Amino acid sequence: MNRQKHELYFSALMGMFCLILFCSSVTMAATAEETIKKNIAFEPGGYLSLSNMNGTVDIYAWDKNEIEIIAHKKVTTSGPEEPEELLKALEVDIQEENGKVIIETHYPRGRSGGSFFNWLFKGNKHSMSVEYEIKVPRQIDLNIQTTNGDVNAEEIEGRVRIESTNGKIVVRSLDGVARCKTTNGSIKVDFNTLLNDEVLSFKTTNGSIKLYLPSDFSAEVDLKTTNGRINSDFPLEGQSRSSKRKFRGLIKEGVNTLKCTTTNGNIDLIRNN
Repeated sequence: MNRQKHELYFSALMGMFCLILFCSSVTMAATAEETIKKNIAFEPGGYLSLSNMNGTVDIYAWDKNEIEIIAHKKVTTSGPEEPEELLKALEVDIQEENGKVIIETHYPRGRSGGSFFNWLFKGNKHSMSVEYEIKVPRQIDLNIQTTNGDVNAEEIEGRVRIESTNGKIVVRSLDGVARCKTTNGSIKVDFNTLLNDEVLSFKTTNGSIKLYLPSDFSAEVDLKTTNGRINSDFPLEGQSRSSKRKFRGLIKEGVNTLKCTTTNGNIDLIRNN
């Protein structure tokens, strides 16, 4: 009998707790948004660096000697703070100097949340993001770093370095070299041509790696997947293969160096037609 009473008492407490959670979740949310646009004169062959925390990054090449930056800021909050206040504190800093453009995204300090009970009873909940759409001259080197968001780049001629944590990476129609790293997301890179004597590096944890390579691709390769398969349209020579998940050897003469590592996903080397 006492056990039944305890169970009923516990069930009642859990019901009240769930009701509190529900009521807190339906608090009216408010959103503030702002779009920033800036055009910068820029000669081909320069360098662009971007750092961001939350939001997608899309980069496209065009036939103009300038960079166009469109940054869409968005803040949603259901706490006591007005979204306009946080939006103002969310800054996009753009610096230009000697053929370099540096874009840094500054998020308000101390606004990333508090204790669980503070979140539950005071309703201090908000999300902030900046989504970038950038147009650049075709000949440019890129260094992109983000935490939560996909990164896409198209028709670049140069060196591309992209790092993310939670997001996929896609590079289309690249003439040059790429190094890409993420944790939760796939990597897909389509090469038109490659520079010689360069290191190509691709690493993820939860995601596949898919590379589209020119028919004359030549490299020393080091490929490794834990829970996946290695598939190649190119003959893998001088093989040091312990299984279908690891390979170290050559493709043709080994002009470049290719390193691919993933834990959960396949590695595909596909010959471009």
